[in-house]
Amino acid sequence: SAAGMRVGVSTVAPDFQKIGLSYNGVATEEDKRIIGLKDSTYTYQLTQEKTNWSGDSMIQSVSSTDASGTPNYTVVEVNGQKVYRLGNGSDMWVKDGVWYSLSGNRSVSPDKLKAIVQNS
Repeated sequence: SAAGMRVGVSTVAPDFQKIGLSYNGVATEEDKRIIGLKDSTYTYQLTQEKTNWSGDSMIQSVSSTDASGTPNYTVVEVNGQKVYRLGNGSDMWVKDGVWYSLSGNRSVSPDKLKAIVQNS
């Protein structure tokens, strides 16, 4: 689509229905695309933004630590892809020059997160 070309991210739409999610609209802003997703109870936003950052650079930029030096995120791996689960319930990863950010009414389940990351 023209929107995908303008934003610089893939316009291939993964099949999220297999994991119980359906599309809930798509919006494009200057350099990003925001895909709305929903399940039977909650809504989520998957933001895709072109970046020159690595995952490590991105997390250093957006994360913080508490007074004891403990970071506000944990790292999980999905087929070798580092995913950062932030304390606010959002998840972030960088893949093929695209920064993905997933947020919603609540954290997505580990199974749904895995499927979304694999299809990104």
